[in-house]
Amino acid sequence: MKKILILPLTVIVLLFGCENKPTIEGLWIVTSVMVGKEKMTPNARWARFNSDFTQES
Repeated sequence: MKKILILPLTVIVLLFGCENKPTIEGLWIVTSVMVGKEKMTPNARWARFNSDFTQES
């Protein structure tokens, strides 16, 4: 009886334990910026978010 319960519980834990979590890590290109109600287009702006919580721009 215990083996019958262990298998489905193991499958459920594996399915929900391995879900992909969204991340902002990587290179981002800034295409527009809102300042108040004014929309601006920056010239060659980018930001890189690293996995160690540092950033470059």
